[in-house]
Amino acid sequence: MALGIQITSLDALSRLAEQKRAVVCPAAVGFKSPRPAQFVINMSGTIILRFMQSGLYLYEKGSDSK
Repeated sequence: MALGIQITSLDALSRLAEQKRAVVCPAAVGFKSPRPAQFVINMSGTIILRFMQSGLYLYEKGSDSK
């Protein structure tokens, strides 16, 4: 999995949701795989804050193998 830029603001997450992009949070158990930014932006603020503090990244397709 290739990680893109780190998302550090709600504005950035909102723009990714409008662009229909995916995000990942490698530190969170259920969010190591890509999730739509639209799904994440609709979560509770405390959960989004925890994701951003632990590292929320734009998902970019990579040639990494599992």
